[in-house]
Amino acid sequence: MSLLGSSREEPRGWRQAPTTMKSPFVFIDDASRPFLVFNDWLHRWNKGTNGWVTSRPLEPGEIEALALRKLPDYHAALYGWPCQPPALHYMAEDSEAASRAWKATCGPHAIAAACGLTLERVRTAIPQPYKGWMSPTMVEGTLQNLRRVVDLRKGLKTPDLCNGINRIQWEGPWLNPGVPANVAYHHTHWVAHFDGWVLCAAYEPSQWITTDMWRHLLREKPFHITHHYTLSRP
Repeated sequence: MSLLGSSREEPRGWRQAPTTMKSPFVFIDDASRPFLVFNDWLHRWNKGTNGWVTSRPLEPGEIEALALRKLPDYHAALYGWPCQPPALHYMAEDSEAASRAWKATCGPHAIAAACGLTLERVRTAIPQPYKGWMSPTMVEGTLQNLRRVVDLRKGLKTPDLCNGINRIQWEGPWLNPGVPANVAYHHTHWVAHFDGWVLCAAYEPSQWITTDMWRHLLREKPFHITHHYTLSRP
């Protein structure tokens, strides 16, 4: 089926789409199903309104491809979030080179994206030799060395992202009573987030994707957020 095909299936929780949205765009409905939506001028003209659009559920594999195309997100427009993500100061080849040279993983990528810096600048601010992972203490030390003003909240158990850097705890048997606390540290992750956009190195280390798309990609991986490092938008 073409990306611009339509089954006319109605998404749950559907509301009238804003007429300023660029077509096509992505809508995640109340059942966490992704829909591709596009303007249908003839259909809208026949209905005599500016609010009609056509839509169809996304096919398997399409959500990942569309995430990388950075299609506009319906919720972003609905709630007044910026239509553009923060600027990244590194490119895909920089990410690949840093991953090869010094094992830059999710922590440095999240810091670079949240602070509007290059990965190399982040590397020089890490307070100890980087071994491929970052603890909360290392992130705090890096932000201090970068002279970033941060509002830190820790000891959380929330699904909500802050604007800035977020530490994710994947949920699983490593959180059961009696399991040493350090075991859970091997099941953590760092992401940057601003106003409906997420930089997640696990999916695309050099592009922002919308929060709804990110949550859909993680739909089978339960998690909660333990640390909020709230920062100003770069």
